[in-house]
Amino acid sequence: MSKKKKEKKTKKTKPVEEEKKVQKKKKPKRHVRWGIVLAMVFILAGIVYLVTYPYRNDNRRLRDLGYKKETVSVIREKELLHTILDNGYYSESLEQAINNGTLRKSYISLYTVIKDRAPDDTDFLLYRRLEDLGYEEDQLENLFANLKPDEITPLLVFDYQWDDVSYVEDVIACRGSEFELSYSYRQMFKVAQRTEDPGSVHALVNRTHYLSEYYTPNDIKNISDEFSIGGSALRKEAADAAIRLIQAGQNAGNHFFISDSYWTYEELQENYDTQSYYYTADDMDILFASPGFNEHQTGLAMNVAPTFEQAD
Repeated sequence: MSKKKKEKKTKKTKPVEEEKKVQKKKKPKRHVRWGIVLAMVFILAGIVYLVTYPYRNDNRRLRDLGYKKETVSVIREKELLHTILDNGYYSESLEQAINNGTLRKSYISLYTVIKDRAPDDTDFLLYRRLEDLGYEEDQLENLFANLKPDEITPLLVFDYQWDDVSYVEDVIACRGSEFELSYSYRQMFKVAQRTEDPGSVHALVNRTHYLSEYYTPNDIKNISDEFSIGGSALRKEAADAAIRLIQAGQNAGNHFFISDSYWTYEELQENYDTQSYYYTADDMDILFASPGFNEHQTGLAMNVAPTFEQAD
């Protein structure tokens, strides 16, 4: 091979070798920075822990109260978590009611204060009637925790009792003998409040909820003597319903008529004053509702009496 050709060959291969060396220099060896990776893992784990902590903590608190693992899931599903945790509610009957779907949420505290059995419809009805009389939740819990239903029932006919503790003590002291309470339970009613939305057909009027002396229904309807004594009247919705009821009774051979219906506040006051001449103050509290506290002022209440007529 000639000298010129060797030189040319050398010139051609030399740049290629140099280019390969440059390429090798452009690809430095990579190192994994394990410190950064571990830091990211710890940060992510911390975030997961913080996000899930409230959930896990609430579950732990429910378990501490006594609930089983499967009940905890049902509690969350039925949105009872905060109600139970805020009040510390637990009992076997409550857990059973939650699991079998029979829980009455409005009376959840009853499941915890009644220790020897599960509350039933009688308890729920009694609880609701006492609420209507003005008893508050802490009083009701005290009554149901310490007394049997038949020992609580007299409160439905007594005046509202501020001191439920004395009542409980008195009843317990009477156990084993005739049920005679040693104190007088005919006291002043709890401070009453004015009835909300008196024009509603669902307006509550009783011994703790009253109507203003200026309230008069604006849809009073006179009722024919065919269905009532003369001068009877009710609000239109109540009057129409009463007539349908009386007609249905007549068709079934049960004849009756409206003997008492709507009274104005002034009429109730006059009647109350008249009756007070013949009865003591204690008897008046039992036999007559004070003006404003009488349902007849709503125009939705009536009394009926039989006619003893025979069906054709």
